[in-house]
Amino acid sequence: MSNNEKSTRTVLIVEDELTVGNVVRKQLSRKGFDVLDVVDTGAKAIAAVRELKPDVVLMDVHLSGDMDGIAAAKAVQGEFDVPVIYLTGDAMDDTVDQAREAQAYGYLLKPINDRELITTIEIALYKHGMERRLKESEILYRSLTQAMPQKVWTADHEGRATFFNSQWEIFTGMISDQCFGDMWWEAVNPIDLLRFKTAWQRSIETGEIFQIECRLQGNDGRPRWHLARAVPAEIGNGTRQWFGTFTDIQAEKDREQALLDSEAQKRAVFEGALDAVIMMDREGRITDFNPAAEKTFGKPRYEVIGEPLAETILGTESREFFYRQFQNHLTTSSGNFLNARHELAGLHADGHEFPLELACCRVPTSGQPVFTIYARDLPGRPAENSAPTFDREKLDLQTRVKTLEAMLSRCAKCDLVHVPGAGWVDLEKHIVLQSDTTLVSAVCGTCEKTLRQDELEDRQVRLWSKEFRTLYP
Repeated sequence: MSNNEKSTRTVLIVEDELTVGNVVRKQLSRKGFDVLDVVDTGAKAIAAVRELKPDVVLMDVHLSGDMDGIAAAKAVQGEFDVPVIYLTGDAMDDTVDQAREAQAYGYLLKPINDRELITTIEIALYKHGMERRLKESEILYRSLTQAMPQKVWTADHEGRATFFNSQWEIFTGMISDQCFGDMWWEAVNPIDLLRFKTAWQRSIETGEIFQIECRLQGNDGRPRWHLARAVPAEIGNGTRQWFGTFTDIQAEKDREQALLDSEAQKRAVFEGALDAVIMMDREGRITDFNPAAEKTFGKPRYEVIGEPLAETILGTESREFFYRQFQNHLTTSSGNFLNARHELAGLHADGHEFPLELACCRVPTSGQPVFTIYARDLPGRPAENSAPTFDREKLDLQTRVKTLEAMLSRCAKCDLVHVPGAGWVDLEKHIVLQSDTTLVSAVCGTCEKTLRQDELEDRQVRLWSKEFRTLYP
């Protein structure tokens, strides 16, 4: 509880005429005040205030000794923050002026009237209490502004800056006093300055909240993005004052730019892919369609967005397989539909069906599932309506290498590649081409017909890995 909120308020009387002092003591005691002491010099007054800590001091202006009442009052108010009321028998204007200059909380003419005495003391205590709370509020405000990570500022009703916190000074390298008025605009990046001034002037004229993104120049010469925001407030005399902050948003801008760059890269890959790439939602509807897909299926992007994928790009019989596998994945998250290649019948815009290799991958997202469909036509093959039995992605890499090695010695003698002038590059191309379709047998389609059945079985037993046999018993 503060002193002015005590149930019994304490008073120190400073009066070199002890008779007057004792009269005032009795007046106050009758009204419930606690008079701590009556002293007769300025030095004693200062010592008594230091020791007794009164709520208010009644100070005679004309004291005996080296220190008069006004000098003593200045010392008491400056060092101890105690309100002082002057007592004087002189009503001349110079006494009032001296009291005013000393920031007195009031003055009383001797002889002192009881009602005036009590009223003056009550007003002085109330005024001092309000000033103390105001000071505490200002201290709290300054502490908060200095503790905030944002750059805090204030401006008057004409938009001229009146305050900046330490964060502003640290970032810009500009001392607060140098930024008052319109000088603070020098910290705004020249590219954003006109836009900043226009928005600020509009807020000054309309009283609307000011908010804009701009770059501030750091003391290292590098600009950083900030969100500038200020709100108006009506202060006691009815004038408008602005309270604002600059919040550093460079990290958010960097993330936005990284996202834009990433999206641009993804779009470039999506648009430039040689294979058809289609995005699909969990309802099986097309959400994106790249140029290769437009070419493969003969349908423009704007016509297929939002359409069911199966009815749009698959033949009649392949749709049932697609729906069954897709719904099974959504329901159970199992099956071999995802991340596997399936040979199906594609549907062209002109109505003809063609062989199509299709793979479906789920895109990891935090929300509803999204799927990417990769598709390519298979020229020279009949359209299929079901998934193939061979899943190349699951084949052990060592098995593939061994298979190619096994083919190397035989294909080197094969008449199909043993052509004058043919080199190892031609041989490798032939091996890879043939192994893509008949990898299990380790021979190409032509040579396979000439092998004895027991030799073929021997090769299969020798080359198949344990994992491959588990996958394909």
